[in-house]
Amino acid sequence: MIESGVFLGLLAALKIAWSTIMTRAFFAKSGNAFEEIKEELNPRLVSVVVCIRDGAQDWKNLWHALCSQSYEAAWELIVVDDGSTDETPTLLLETVELESSIPIRVIRLDGTSPGKKEALLCGVKAARGDWLLFTDVDCIPASSRWIECMITPAAQGADTVLGISWPRAEKPRNMLSNLQVLDAIMVARSYIGWAHRGHPYMGVGRNWSVRKSRFPETAGPEGLASGDDDLAVQALVGAGGLNFATVVDRAGQSDTRLPATWTGWARQKRRHWTTAPHYSSGDQWRLLVPKLINAAMVALALGVLIQGIQGGVLHNALWIIGCSFGCSWLVEVRNFRSITKACQTPISWWNCGWFLPLWSVWVVCTAAITTIRHPNRADW
Repeated sequence: MIESGVFLGLLAALKIAWSTIMTRAFFAKSGNAFEEIKEELNPRLVSVVVCIRDGAQDWKNLWHALCSQSYEAAWELIVVDDGSTDETPTLLLETVELESSIPIRVIRLDGTSPGKKEALLCGVKAARGDWLLFTDVDCIPASSRWIECMITPAAQGADTVLGISWPRAEKPRNMLSNLQVLDAIMVARSYIGWAHRGHPYMGVGRNWSVRKSRFPETAGPEGLASGDDDLAVQALVGAGGLNFATVVDRAGQSDTRLPATWTGWARQKRRHWTTAPHYSSGDQWRLLVPKLINAAMVALALGVLIQGIQGGVLHNALWIIGCSFGCSWLVEVRNFRSITKACQTPISWWNCGWFLPLWSVWVVCTAAITTIRHPNRADW
């Protein structure tokens, strides 16, 4: 048991080191970002592209937030209605008829393939701006400076900007919403951290921007139910010669409404995970390492527990397991606190960090289900 306990402690130390390195990478400046503002790189026109399917309950909130934007340069709004069957078409028509200072164009699509790839490409082709900014209908920009923050890196030489999206701070809070915040922190730390280390691999479709001339028309296999934005970033990285920048400031974030049920969230996560096999092999290994560490810790912990029961020293086994997992989880909670404070997230860090053990179990179970049963391609 002593040898297994030593190995378990070493794995816990490795997990702590990995977590600390990725958290520090999150706060590092991207090596591809520039400090100098170059006026000739400022976009002449920004196109905000939104793909919608049955978004009637969210459209008014998004429209109100877009109307409050303080971006002083020219921008337009491109809305692609991807076969909505609710009141979305009516609401969009009413919006177009309003006397608004925002140029808005609505495009209707029917009979598209699973996922939003066709809708996204249609919106890009219809955009007249030389810079594209993407979000979803169930998102609300965190401030009136959202467009400005997501566009400013363009004048610093960036070709692509990766932003952050958090779950909305809706009440009442419950275990599901806390786990969703925790998951969002883990995802943001990963893709922002790796981007800062020179290995961008994904972005959230709810908040990212790119030069129109750089947008890839083909990315990933046809009919994939999710991951259009992730695979677009993968295609951009594969093209080479692009400068990536990130925006972590609260003013440049967007808050999204996540599924309100466990089943809905599990379906969404399983759909997202089906995109990972289409990442580059290097990205897959970088994402697999922490999962392998966690799996090895669980396996060794079970071994220590069994040896403790057989040797009549169960209390010692529990101390070893508790110290190993407890220390690694406490470090994670501390790292989450630093991220949420720096990003001024709408949810306090203590509302989610302590749910890490439950989150770990939930992720393992959901991943196992995904391996056995793939999500329905018709789900979006």
